Amino acid sequence: MSIQVNLSLIEDNPQQVPEEIENLGKDAIQIIWDASQDIAQQEIELIKARYQQYKNEIIYQRQETLNKIEIVNDELTIANKFIGGLKRENKSLKVDLDSKISELKSATDQVDILKEKLAQLEQENQHLSEEVGRLREGNDNMQRRL
Repeated sequence: MSIQVNLSLIEDNPQQVPEEIENLGKDAIQIIWDASQDIAQQEIELIKARYQQYKNEIIYQRQETLNKIEIVNDELTIANKFIGGLKRENKSLKVDLDSKISELKSATDQVDILKEKLAQLEQENQHLSEEVGRLREGNDNMQRRL
């Protein structure tokens, strides 16, 4: 719909704007206002949609992180139990090793004692052998005299 408006060129500063122009201005302002409201509403909806998308992504990432933390905690629990078992086994093995070392030291001490006794017995044996030799010699000498 086309409306023609004739303004008088004679009036430099019109005091009153014709009603048609005033209505056209109001309609134009209303159209601009409505269009700007529609654009603003569209932008708000886009921002809300992006916000919801970011929120969903953050919630998803948070849940993924919580799941990973739970897995790591489970693995840590298993590892700590395993380490605890190894520590107990290590202590048991250390006790066994200390016992074996004590036994070995005791056996070594006994070997040393037995070596000493053997040396003494060998000396005594040698001494007795020498004495037996002398007694035989003395016996042989006595038998010759007889």
